[in-house]
Amino acid sequence: MTPRHVVGSFCGALSAVALLASTMGACGAPAEKFGGSPGRKLTGGEGGETGAGGGSLFEDAGPDGPPPVDAAGLCGNQVHQVVTDAPNLYFVFDLSGSMAQPGGGGYSRYELVQHTAVQLVQGLGALANVGAAVFPKDATNAEPCKVGGEVMPIKPGDPGGNGKTTSDFIAATKLTPFGGTPTAATLNALVPKLLPIQGKTVVILATDGGPNCNGGVACSVAECIPNIEGNCQPAGTNCCAQDVPGGALNCLDKAQTLIALDGLKTAGFPVYVVGIPGSQLYANILNDMATAAGTAQPAAPYYYKVDDLALLLQAFQSIVSNVISCDFTLEDPPPDELHTNVYFDGVVVPQDPVNGWIWKSKTVLEMVGASCKAVKTGKVSQVQIVSGCPTAMPK
Repeated sequence: MTPRHVVGSFCGALSAVALLASTMGACGAPAEKFGGSPGRKLTGGEGGETGAGGGSLFEDAGPDGPPPVDAAGLCGNQVHQVVTDAPNLYFVFDLSGSMAQPGGGGYSRYELVQHTAVQLVQGLGALANVGAAVFPKDATNAEPCKVGGEVMPIKPGDPGGNGKTTSDFIAATKLTPFGGTPTAATLNALVPKLLPIQGKTVVILATDGGPNCNGGVACSVAECIPNIEGNCQPAGTNCCAQDVPGGALNCLDKAQTLIALDGLKTAGFPVYVVGIPGSQLYANILNDMATAAGTAQPAAPYYYKVDDLALLLQAFQSIVSNVISCDFTLEDPPPDELHTNVYFDGVVVPQDPVNGWIWKSKTVLEMVGASCKAVKTGKVSQVQIVSGCPTAMPK
């Protein structure tokens, strides 16, 4: 089933109409923020949630049904069902011990990554479905390289940006970093979780270092993580030598990681690689990872290089802009295109071919320019399309 977003009407509730009529004399074309009734919001399907891939989103009309047509007859009160492909954003977070290091502002690297992902999830609202995994998962002193795994399956985003999915995402990813970086093993283990998901799925992998935890590899000083980071004592020795207990686990696990990423790409799951502070020494392998994943940027660095975690949201937004659609298909197109309005989070968006929206066809509205960018970068959590009132035009 294709994930769908069903949009409720803003016009119709008498309190809203009275407020707008007092300032404009007509409903449906306010230039400022919409006042009065917030209209009907998006909600999960039966039971409040959907299965893998998001399922359907249904309009929540409340216990009294659709809002009544206002007494003055200013609004047609036509509710449009809108279908837009909601992509599945599957976060894979590095939870290794180094992620506990300070990231700025009194927070660890991991805390800032998690907080930023929450910001993105809130900003996108119902325009994307979200899930998460971490690596390693449940690591211990005895088993620092335990394979990572899913902590939250894909769920539909919350209309308005806050709700059960957001709460679940926060709770599921509020974890303490510890252990190694079993990237390849984790990506392979996630394939069975990803395959049943319906719709377009992209993986966002955020890490502060190079992959390791493969005890079956041997490496020289050049590919031994303690040596790369200058932590091997005495200097000049190979801390990943076969005669060093657990030494092989600290070798860069490059080959298997690239194979895993290529496999995900072949299966239809592109992985966007984000390197945060701490990963600078591993730029070459992160570049190779992005290339193997099929998400290499046009010029080096090919991965998403984030030198300051304050800029991480921009990187996430840039990734999401590749998969969020600006087209909204109306299942029940209006009889009069000149009496249709689009609202972003309660604010009317004028019909404007430069920075507003246009009719792409009789059944498809396309957000363009600044409006499209706002949708793609998670600055709009609820899109509502309403007919029955004169279309708002630019001043």
